[in-house]
Amino acid sequence: MLFVVKLFPEITIKSRPVRKRLVKQLRENIRALIRPLDPAVRAYGGWDCIEVELQEAAAPVIEQAEQRLLCMPGIANVQRVHKFPLLGMDDIAARCAHHFGAAIAGKRFAVRCKRSGQHDFRSVDVERHVGSVLLNAVPGSSVSLDHPDVTVLMEIRDQFLFIVAQQQKGLGGFPLPTPLVTPQQNVQPGGEPGCRAFPHLGRV
Repeated sequence: MLFVVKLFPEITIKSRPVRKRLVKQLRENIRALIRPLDPAVRAYGGWDCIEVELQEAAAPVIEQAEQRLLCMPGIANVQRVHKFPLLGMDDIAARCAHHFGAAIAGKRFAVRCKRSGQHDFRSVDVERHVGSVLLNAVPGSSVSLDHPDVTVLMEIRDQFLFIVAQQQKGLGGFPLPTPLVTPQQNVQPGGEPGCRAFPHLGRV
């Protein structure tokens, strides 16, 4: 199972050294909280998101992992995604029809695509092509860009396609340090990072 966690927007506008430190801390926090559920969990990523890959496929483990991600500071959104190699517009449309065909039958839908990297097409080209294929392939469906019942959400990053099966809002904020310290260490002046973070917890 693959999750994509979107970083809190204010993290992405920090200076490069600060952003790298915050993203590294968030990756460490994710591993620390998910590893008890899946010791083989992987957390990797870059500028605006982190991919969290679970080797454990049991539904209860996936649900618990998702809930832990949703309660973790530093995460704006948690997405369950399907990741595929990018093979062209027709392949994108076919995969979207496979994953969303039943969901949009008899409903209004909109296609949203976010793209990064070098490609010979634009995001709007993908949205139009996929929308046209879905409209013709699924009986009773219709397009509504302003008030869709179902949003077909996808992201193209370099040579990979990510189809978003589900997206939930995260806690936001900045990642907190998670040192293994005793209560005595936390109250000592100039002690561990967890102590230094305390004055900032009142920021809303």
